[in-house]
Amino acid sequence: MNKYQIDGDDINVYKNININNKNSILLVHGAGMSHSIWLDLAEILINNGFNVVIPDLPAHGNSDGCPIGSISEYSNFISKLIAEFDLPNLSIIGHSMGGLIALDYIAKHDDIKNMVLIGTNPVMPVHPNLLELANSDHKKASEMIIEWSVHSDDNSKMMDKISNSMQISNDKSLYFDLMACKEYSDGIQNSAKIKIPSLIISGEFDKMTPIKFRGKFAENMPHAKLETLSESGHMLMVEKTAELSEKILEFLANY
Repeated sequence: MNKYQIDGDDINVYKNININNKNSILLVHGAGMSHSIWLDLAEILINNGFNVVIPDLPAHGNSDGCPIGSISEYSNFISKLIAEFDLPNLSIIGHSMGGLIALDYIAKHDDIKNMVLIGTNPVMPVHPNLLELANSDHKKASEMIIEWSVHSDDNSKMMDKISNSMQISNDKSLYFDLMACKEYSDGIQNSAKIKIPSLIISGEFDKMTPIKFRGKFAENMPHAKLETLSESGHMLMVEKTAELSEKILEFLANY
């Protein structure tokens, strides 16, 4: 793990960069999460010859800073983070809120080769009960998210892995994240600006970002490839690691 100073804050970054690798991937985690949610997938990507960079967003995991209140601000942070590295042929993979961040960044920049969105919809409302709980008791809110995020019945190990990843260094980070998702109103118009190859992957039984709401992606991004993983929920990186990685590697090989 490495620390980088961005806007005066120490930002924790997991990275594996080999100068011989010709392609790079930035992975952006979702609300209330940390870099560790990506580690299983990251290992597969690294073994397939990709440079990998995964930050803990500000006030998440082992990163300092204050909670960020909007997707646009997170997008600005990603811009500054990317500037810290020399990453050839950069792709962005974002999960949930991280997908909205990727979408916003790519709509404003032209330095990304392709994009993968996991468990992301252009509009992401948040259940009022979850929002209220995140404001009053982030630990109970995290437990609710974990419960809603996995479809499989045999899920104790998966839930432990998700729980271990839900590390925030500020009690209000999860609330601010959920508000940022709820209030992000540029998803539909920004999706129409995306011209690079894109892969959008959803879980068949995702309760957090239901598949029925991704229709605007299909309308606005006719070039995008839409995939659905059966018998799965929101945390595809944990629940369907092998299938997810297969879809991503196939996409990256072709684009």
